[in-house]
Amino acid sequence: MRAITLILGLGKYALTRLADIGCRVLAFQGEDMAQTTTTRAKANPSQPIVTVEDIDEALVYTSLNPKRDEHWRRWTDGLLDQRNRIARSGPRRETRVMQPNEYPER
Repeated sequence: MRAITLILGLGKYALTRLADIGCRVLAFQGEDMAQTTTTRAKANPSQPIVTVEDIDEALVYTSLNPKRDEHWRRWTDGLLDQRNRIARSGPRRETRVMQPNEYPER
């Protein structure tokens, strides 16, 4: 493949992407932006804000959202990370691997 063909193809792709972004910016009405902003109080990092049950409920409602873009994924990842942090800070359960001869007979 010639270098000029590659450069022209890349230039065409970049121009198409820029035109797409420009159209989206010009068509944006701001309908999904918050009307007012608030400042959250600083949380104590040693105390979790919510419980595992609250996060599970948030995950259920998050899973019902049909609009799954990069923001949805970041939100879900944040919820799962917070849930793991809270779950690890609680009492630990012992995990033991059973040998095949220890399984109950059926």
